[in-house]
Amino acid sequence: MTILETVSQYICNRRTEEEEARRIGLDCLRDTLGCMLLGCQEGDAGKVIHYVKACHSPGQALVYGRKPFRADAASAAFANGVSAHCCDFDDMTGAGCGHPSIPVLPVVLALGEVYHKPGREILDSYMTGMEVSMRLAKGVLGGSFPASAWNPTTVMGIFGATAAAAQLLKLDRQQTCAALGMATCEAGGTRGNYGTSGKNIAVGHLCMKGIRCAWLAREGIQAAADSFESRNGFIHCYVKGYDVEAGKQAFTEKNSFLITPGIIQKPYPTCRSNHNGIDGAVWLHGQADCSSDRIQRVECLVDPASFRLDGCQIPHSPEEAKFSTAYCVALGLLYGKVEARQFLESGVLDEGARALAARIQVTESRDFLLDASFPCRVRVYFTDGSCKEYLGEYASGDPRKPLSAGERQEKFRTCVAGALGEAAAGELYQRLEGLEDCPDLNRITEWIYGKQEAGPACEPSGLRK
Repeated sequence: MTILETVSQYICNRRTEEEEARRIGLDCLRDTLGCMLLGCQEGDAGKVIHYVKACHSPGQALVYGRKPFRADAASAAFANGVSAHCCDFDDMTGAGCGHPSIPVLPVVLALGEVYHKPGREILDSYMTGMEVSMRLAKGVLGGSFPASAWNPTTVMGIFGATAAAAQLLKLDRQQTCAALGMATCEAGGTRGNYGTSGKNIAVGHLCMKGIRCAWLAREGIQAAADSFESRNGFIHCYVKGYDVEAGKQAFTEKNSFLITPGIIQKPYPTCRSNHNGIDGAVWLHGQADCSSDRIQRVECLVDPASFRLDGCQIPHSPEEAKFSTAYCVALGLLYGKVEARQFLESGVLDEGARALAARIQVTESRDFLLDASFPCRVRVYFTDGSCKEYLGEYASGDPRKPLSAGERQEKFRTCVAGALGEAAAGELYQRLEGLEDCPDLNRITEWIYGKQEAGPACEPSGLRK
């Protein structure tokens, strides 16, 4: 069998009763929905929402936003995908496919509404999409795209989006293989747009494309079954090397990839590459007086992967700030915390942090554990001649340092309160806890729709100034 035939068989046969995996899947779904409800309040997401409203006829799937409305499923998934990714707060994985949830949740929400799917099918298809993109990435030699300009989320994520749509639409193996074959033509998205809204648009597009690939396959459109590994196929476009047998073998492994290598839920709304630095800065703030006039200079030693993602030293926009290690570390040192409100488009950059960032040098280093995830060593040199240091090799949110249940719930509340209000945020959290018992997703989305139209009950703490 070809790789896509192997994946199709996995999708059509997959059933999981693994309790731990389903718990993680539900946590990820809730976390990503929270990020969507935070992001849909932002300026650039609002522009995309306005575009969808202007260009598309009313439909059956909810577009989340300050003034929610319904559009066709593909357009709704596009807009919601942009919203869910624009704050860079959504989950990640070490499996080599970047952000596994974001290409999938907008797809299953949109199709789930159109076809009145029960909550259990929503969760199943959501988890299948995540598993497919994570497992396919296992064949990539080196486990990632270390020397490539391609964005792994939008390269591998198209297969997760298409897989989720195919399962929710109950496509057979031949149709599923055709949908995945079409998806090989739809992958793309470069790192050149990191630090701009263009990165978020690419995620929205792949959500829309995943639905369209599955719909077209259901209508009988065919695609090459070997379009993933053929001489002119996917892997020769996007990766320097791919182990075909390892890619196939990944789909025979019984253990869920949501457990191992696992999912990273972000504690900070920034690029994951600077989270160890933020952890260190927050810790150092609690150990010493880190006021700006006491700090002479700061060194941040980071691994090569983090160094490539460090977009700028002094950011000029909230998007750039998410990719500035120096700025993020400066915020942690000065305030002892890094919060969503510091990166929202409606806010302004912190001038004190920008000034301190000018004294923070980010340098590439290879002196870390081989399995470390975006490691960082932070050294703060004070004006009195003293120095304090922090070494972080697994940041908060890593499967080896997971967020607590209380931290996950607080993140959700903080994200959702701006759209629904404090009380409704807590109620939605509990409603999603019972997702698998919900007979029709529309019961949840209709409730959200009504709450969004009514507006938040109060101004959320910690998000708006």
